[in-house]
Amino acid sequence: MSADKIISGRFARAYVDLILSERHGGGLGIAQAQSFTMMREPRLYALWSDWLMQCLARHLETRHEPQLSMIHHAAVGLWLAVFMADAASVTNEVELRHRMLRLLPW
Repeated sequence: MSADKIISGRFARAYVDLILSERHGGGLGIAQAQSFTMMREPRLYALWSDWLMQCLARHLETRHEPQLSMIHHAAVGLWLAVFMADAASVTNEVELRHRMLRLLPW
């Protein structure tokens, strides 16, 4: 994020890029597997949720527009769909990632 000089949308661009980029190397990324585990295990979820809320609060100025929140949630939905589905069933993942990034302010 620090290399991104445009403040508005910085967090959303970094988030979309990170959450959807690991699969492009092939296979499930370790960070994605850990993230899913954290959502399912109550104690880990509490830690992860607290950390995420702190990140969101810290970067509020870079994600204050409603469109940024919608894209953030769409990225989470796409990540979850890809994670839970057979990779062949989500055929447009790369295109959707690019479209989300194009919707963000630059």
